[in-house]
Amino acid sequence: MRNSFSVFCSLLVATTIGFVSVAAAGSLQEARTNKIAETFETIKQHPVDLIGFLRSFPKGGDIHTHLAGAVYAETLIDLGIKSGYCLGEDAVAVPPPCDASEGTEPLRQATNTLESYSALVDAWSVRNHELHLKSGFVQLFSALSRYDSLVNEYRAEALAEVLHRAADQNIQYIEIMVGWGMQDARELGQQLAWPVDEVAAVPALFQSADLAEILVSAVEDIDAAEAKTRQLLGCGAPLPPPGCDVTLRYLVEVIGVFPPAVNFAQLAVAFALVDADPRVLGINFVTPGVVAVRHHTFEEQMAMIGLFKERLPETNVTVHAGQLTLGLVPPRDLRGQIRQAIDLAGAIRIGHGTDLMYEDHPHKLLSHMADHGIAVETNLTSNAVVLGVEGDEHPFATYRRHGVPTALSTDDEGTLRIDLTHEYARATRSYDLTYYDLKTIARNSLTYSFLAGDSLWSDPQTLRMAEDCAGVDVAGEPIDRCLSYLEGSDKAAAQWRLERAFFEFEEAYPKP
Repeated sequence: MRNSFSVFCSLLVATTIGFVSVAAAGSLQEARTNKIAETFETIKQHPVDLIGFLRSFPKGGDIHTHLAGAVYAETLIDLGIKSGYCLGEDAVAVPPPCDASEGTEPLRQATNTLESYSALVDAWSVRNHELHLKSGFVQLFSALSRYDSLVNEYRAEALAEVLHRAADQNIQYIEIMVGWGMQDARELGQQLAWPVDEVAAVPALFQSADLAEILVSAVEDIDAAEAKTRQLLGCGAPLPPPGCDVTLRYLVEVIGVFPPAVNFAQLAVAFALVDADPRVLGINFVTPGVVAVRHHTFEEQMAMIGLFKERLPETNVTVHAGQLTLGLVPPRDLRGQIRQAIDLAGAIRIGHGTDLMYEDHPHKLLSHMADHGIAVETNLTSNAVVLGVEGDEHPFATYRRHGVPTALSTDDEGTLRIDLTHEYARATRSYDLTYYDLKTIARNSLTYSFLAGDSLWSDPQTLRMAEDCAGVDVAGEPIDRCLSYLEGSDKAAAQWRLERAFFEFEEAYPKP
C-alpha cells in the first residue's frame, strides 16, 4: 500500500483553502464546528440519520480489532468454497481433502441450500445466538474457533476486507491484532524445560537460533500478506481504491491460555518481533477473563510480561484486562486485573476494563490512569453481547468523567456483525454524546495509538499543538518546521490528516 503520509502531503500541497487554526481555537469548542454540532443534536434523535452522519464522520482509527474476528462469515464461506474447504463436526472448517468417513463434507455441498447456508452464518458469528439458546460468551468464542484455520490461511484476503470496510467508513488507521509467529512460538515453548529461572531465560531465548529463525519467517509472512493485500485491493492501479490509503499497523496477538512455558516463548517472539519490524507496534496479551480466573494465572502472566518489558522497555503493551462482570465470575475474581496489567506488565492501554468498579481502590486507579494517559479500548457491542454489560452498567461514562482517555473500537466486527460506525452510533445513543465528544474519541484513537513519534498535541486536552506546528493552519501546507516535525512522526502525521478530514467533513456536510 502507498505510504499514507506521502499521499496526504501531496493533497496538502495542492490545497490552498484556509480556515481557523485548531491551535488558535484552544479548546474543543472550535468556532468552525459550532454549527454542525448544533445540527448533530437534531440528527442524533433519528437513528437512520445518525448512521448516515457517522458513516461519513472521520473516525481516526480502530485500535482494538482482532483479524480472526474481523471478517464476516459470508466472506469466509466464499473463501472456503473456492479453496475446497470441508465442514466437519460442530461446523468446524477443515482444510481439504474432505473425507465422509471422518465426518467432513465439502463446504460447497454443506451450504447448498438457503437453510444450511444461513445456519453456517449463525454458527460462524453471534447472529441469532439467542434463538439458538446460546450465550453470547459461548457463541463468540465457539464461532472464532470454528473458522480459525480459514483466517490463518487467508490473512491477506481478511486484511483486504478490513481495509476496504475502513475506507468506506472514513477510517484512516487500523491497528490490528494478528498472531504473527505465534504458532512457531508455541511449538518452541513446548520444547522448553519448565520451570526455569525466568530472569536468566529471557536473554537466553532472545539469543537463540530458534527464535531468530521464527523472526525471519514471521517477517516473510508479513511481507507476503501485505503484498497480496495490495494486489487484492488493486493498489497498483493508476487510481487505487481508498482502502489503499488506510494506514495498517500490527500488534502481535499473544493468546495467554497455554502453559507457562508456551506463554513464555510466545512473549519472547512477540517482543523480539516488535523490536525487529517497525510495522509491528506492540503486543496485545489476550486471555478471556474467565480463563485467567479459572486457572488463577493472570497475575503470573502479567509478571511474566513485565520481565520482557524490563528487557525491552520501549515495547508498547496493551492487555485484555477486566473483561469480566459480576455473575460471570464470583466477586473475589473481579478485583485486580486492570491494576495488575498496569503495575506488573507495564500496560499503557487497557482493553475492555469492564469490571472497573470491582477493582480495589477504583478511584485511585482512575486517577492513575488519567494522570498517566492510560487509555481504554472500549468495545461496547462486544461487552454487551459477551458479558451482558451495556448502557448505564458499562463504565464507559465513568472513565470519561474521571478524565481517562477512551477510544471506541470493534473487537470482532465480523463475528459480532457490526462495524465502527455502529459503535459510534451505539455510544451516541447510550451516552448522549455531543459532536465534540465524538471528535475527542476519534482523536484519542490516534493520540493513544502506538504509532511511532511524538504527538501533534503538546496538550491533547486543550488541543495545543506541538511547538513546531503551533499556529499552523491544518487545512493548508505546513511550514517547513512543521513539515519536518510531521515527516519525523508517524503519529503526528496521522493526527494532522485527521484534523484535515474533520475540516473537509464539516465543510461538505449539508447545513440546514
